[in-house]
Amino acid sequence: YCVPLFEGKPIDQILGLMGGKASVEIAYGGVATGCDSDLEKAEKALTELLQKEGYQSFSLLDKGVGLSEHPTPTNEQNIILSYELERCLNKAKELIATNREFLDAAMKKLQEQGYLLASEIERMRKEHPLDDSPLRRFC
Repeated sequence: YCVPLFEGKPIDQILGLMGGKASVEIAYGGVATGCDSDLEKAEKALTELLQKEGYQSFSLLDKGVGLSEHPTPTNEQNIILSYELERCLNKAKELIATNREFLDAAMKKLQEQGYLLASEIERMRKEHPLDDSPLRRFC
């Protein structure tokens, strides 16, 4: 059981930033390194979203302190941030795995000719329909 933190909220930017790390880990296994810049951007975007939504731990609510009022994140806020980043990484991996046939076809064509035309992408989407159901189950 879980309560989706961002139900109905746009998280495309964060998922996109986690997509590079997710795709490397899927393609090559293990943990991807070299994604520091994307991870920093994802962390910043997620922190801003958490601040905007006013998501706080119960102990902070008891003290009447919001995320944006802390000059440095508390341990509880870091736990929340780490959990949500991991959840976004797992969702990015699920999206990639779910649409692997389309992505593989696009990569093959791109390697063959060095570019993709819109008409080729449309044809590949008909042959390998994209499935966004993992986004509808973001929990």
